Amino acid sequence: MASQELAQRLLDAGALGLVYPSVRQRGGTCLACFRPALVMNLRRDKTYRFIWRGTPKPVIRVEA
Repeated sequence: MASQELAQRLLDAGALGLVYPSVRQRGGTCLACFRPALVMNLRRDKTYRFIWRGTPKPVIRVEA
């Protein structure tokens, strides 16, 4: 997959991760961290649960 190839290239280059705009939450930000121990001062917000039932589109539940 292209995303795994990109992650491998970034890891090989010494990257700690990347920050990118969310495609699901307008104005939202996503973080892909290759070194989770470096992530601090988090606050929990909503939890999204993706449930696949054998179809291409998952059921998405938002939990507070």
